[in-house]
Amino acid sequence: MKNHLQEILIYLDEGVSRRSFRHTLQGIRADPNISLPVKSVNAKGIIESEWEKRAALLIFPGGYDVPYHTLLQGEANRRIREFVEKGGNYIGICAGAYYASSLIVFEKEGPLEVKAERELSFFPGTASGPVYGPDQFSYTSEKGSLAALIDWGDEELLSLYYKGGCTFEEAEKYPDVSILARYADLPSQPPALIHCSVGKGQALLSGIHPEFPASSLNPEDPYLKPLIPVLQRSEEARSRFFNHFVNLILI
Repeated sequence: MKNHLQEILIYLDEGVSRRSFRHTLQGIRADPNISLPVKSVNAKGIIESEWEKRAALLIFPGGYDVPYHTLLQGEANRRIREFVEKGGNYIGICAGAYYASSLIVFEKEGPLEVKAERELSFFPGTASGPVYGPDQFSYTSEKGSLAALIDWGDEELLSLYYKGGCTFEEAEKYPDVSILARYADLPSQPPALIHCSVGKGQALLSGIHPEFPASSLNPEDPYLKPLIPVLQRSEEARSRFFNHFVNLILI
C-alpha cells in the first residue's frame, strides 16, 4: 500500500446512486487487505478542500453522470485530472466510468440520450451504452437490469449486476489502455472493464457493477427476480473480482 496515512474517498453528491455508494463503501471496508480509512466527499469538498493531500484513491460510483459534470466542470475536474497525473488513483463505476471518458454516447437518438464530451478523459475514447441495446433503461425502476456474463481471465465466467453500463469503443487502439474484462455474452465480447495509465497514476473504469451483492437486490421486484438466482451463483467470485481490482489499483 502506498501510504497508510492516506484515505480512500468516494464521491457522494447529486446524481450518485445511494445504493452504489453504499455497496462500494461496504465492499471496501470488508476487505481485510485494505487498511486505509474510507470517507465520502461531495462536490464542495472537491472544490474547496485540499483532498488531494490525503487521498490515495478517488471513486466515482454509479448513478447519473450529468450532475457530476454540472457540479464539477472546470477547475474541479482539472484538479481531479492533475491528482491522477501526479500518481493518484481513480475508479469509475458505470456512471463514473462514462464520466471519466472523453465522449459519452448514451441511449443514442432515444429520449434519454446523452452525447457529450467530458473533461477528465482518462479513457481517451468513447464510452457508449447501454451496451445491451437501447430503449431498455429506466432511471426510476429496475427495467434494463441484467445479469451480465463477464470474462476476466479467471477459470470461470461470472455473472454481475448490470444496469445501463457502457463499453469502451476501440479500447485496443490506445497504448495506455488495457482491457481487463469483457462482456462474454455479447457479439465480439466488447470491453467491460479497462485500466488506463494516466501520467504517473491510473484509472480503472467499469461498465458493470461488481460492488452489488445478490443479497442486496429485491426478490419481489419483477425485473430482478429472475436475475437473483443467477447472480447468487457467482457471489463468491463477485466478491473476489471486486477485491482484486480495488487492490490492483492501490498496490
